[in-house]
Amino acid sequence: MAVDTDTTTVDARGRLRQVPVQELVLPIVIIALIIVGVIIRPGVFLTSDNLLNVLTQASITGIIAIGMTFVIATGGIDLSVGSALAAASIAGGLLMPYGSWMFMIGALAMALLIGAINGAAIVWGKVVPFIATLAMLTIARGLALWMAERTPISLIELDILQ
Repeated sequence: MAVDTDTTTVDARGRLRQVPVQELVLPIVIIALIIVGVIIRPGVFLTSDNLLNVLTQASITGIIAIGMTFVIATGGIDLSVGSALAAASIAGGLLMPYGSWMFMIGALAMALLIGAINGAAIVWGKVVPFIATLAMLTIARGLALWMAERTPISLIELDILQ
């Protein structure tokens, strides 16, 4: 017995079209999460401070997701983006005492270096992208740990306990 996964909807021109159920699930899940958040923390969840905080934290993931969309759309793969982000962030964080411009330059330089090494290994070295980016994942993660001396680096001074 086949399960019907399509729902009929009306598009902007009044024509009927088939919409897969998978396209309807995400908005329903998001609405359910908002309802649960409002029920659990009614005075906190829908405040502008909380929404700005959520958007700020999701912005980095969103930027990475946009880049990965182009990579995947062209049939490629990059497993090292998370480790590259960590290494670039720590490189920038180490330069933060010299100002925010140095943070940005350091982070961009490290990200460009990691990307260039990945690209050179794939294009000139003829290494399969899966293997090249898997190797870079390990290298960038180790580099991030080495630069941070295995300690967390924060750009925000937390004076809560004082």
